[in-house]
Amino acid sequence: MTEDAEEKPWKRRQREIREQLDAAEAAARLQAESLEQSRAAPLLVDGGSGDGPTELQQQLVAWYRNTFLVTGAALIGSVWRWNFGGKPQSAEVFVPPRAASLPAEVVEGWRRSMRFKEGVRTVGRQTVFATGVAALYFGAELAALRWRGREDWSNTAVGGLAAGGYLGTLLPGPSRARGAALGAVLGGALGAASGLAQQQLAERAAAAAAALGAPGGEQQQQQQERKWE
Repeated sequence: MTEDAEEKPWKRRQREIREQLDAAEAAARLQAESLEQSRAAPLLVDGGSGDGPTELQQQLVAWYRNTFLVTGAALIGSVWRWNFGGKPQSAEVFVPPRAASLPAEVVEGWRRSMRFKEGVRTVGRQTVFATGVAALYFGAELAALRWRGREDWSNTAVGGLAAGGYLGTLLPGPSRARGAALGAVLGGALGAASGLAQQQLAERAAAAAAALGAPGGEQQQQQQERKWE
């Protein structure tokens, strides 16, 4: 008789359970190793080089961040204007004629509810409008930067032209084209002034850091000078 035939049933069952446990432990160990390798692998975000985000991706992140900041500022300003600008108290709310038979507390609660809903609609509309204008401005600035390959005040001027031209079309008047032209001129001038101010501040900050002997101050100044050339 062979060894397998002489093996008792309970020993055979014990051996099978032990083999199953060993196989399960080996599979879990392989899965853990593959998970560690996937976590340690570099994230390829620039087409496979693994060196980090590309220049375009960084610029898109900056565009999103700037637009988001304007959205937050517009939201805060709209809420403050609605709550403290006197409009909630002076806004007229339609009250059904049948409400005359209701208690004054019920009618006042209805008025407050309608004012709140109107405030939410107004704040949302103003915030979305400001977000759209900001996205247009920073998007045109980014497009000019990508097309010209230089970062200077001309890019902000292009952004001002685009945003100002759009806002000009909303001005009351007989001609939308005239309003767009006027808005583009004013927006371009403001954008150019903003870009020049940013350029001057960046150069002065780099010069101050270099003069104070801050670590990396000279390198920062050289980078700023090369950027604005």
